[in-house]
Amino acid sequence: MILYSDGGHNKTGTYGSWRIEDDSQNLAHLSERIEFNATTNNQAEYEALKRGIEDCIRFRIKEVRIYSDSLLMVSQINKKWKINNEDLRQRAEIIWGLLENFDIYTIGHVPRETIVRKLGH
Repeated sequence: MILYSDGGHNKTGTYGSWRIEDDSQNLAHLSERIEFNATTNNQAEYEALKRGIEDCIRFRIKEVRIYSDSLLMVSQINKKWKINNEDLRQRAEIIWGLLENFDIYTIGHVPRETIVRKLGH
C-alpha cells in the first residue's frame, strides 16, 4: 500500500490530509482535509503523517510506502537529519513507535506536484 501525506499552516488555520491507495493506484482511503491543533507548517506535516499511519494500522496494513513533499520531515523521520526542535522530536518519537507496527515500510520525498495530484491541494 501507499500513503501520501500533507500538512500545512497558513493564516486560515492548520490542516492535513492523507491518501492510502494500493499499488495499482486504486483508492483505499482518502481523508477529508481536516483542521487540527498545530502552530507551524512542520508540526502540521508531522500530524498529518501520524494520522495517516494510524489509519494504515487501523486498516491492518503491514507493508506501506509513505510519501510526503516535506523534505525536512522525511529526512528527520529517516534519521538522516537531526531534529533540533523539541516538539518535532516528540512527534517523531510517536511516529517511530507507530512505524513498529509494519513488517516493511519506506518513507520517501516526492515533489509538491505529486502531492497536489494525489490530495487535491
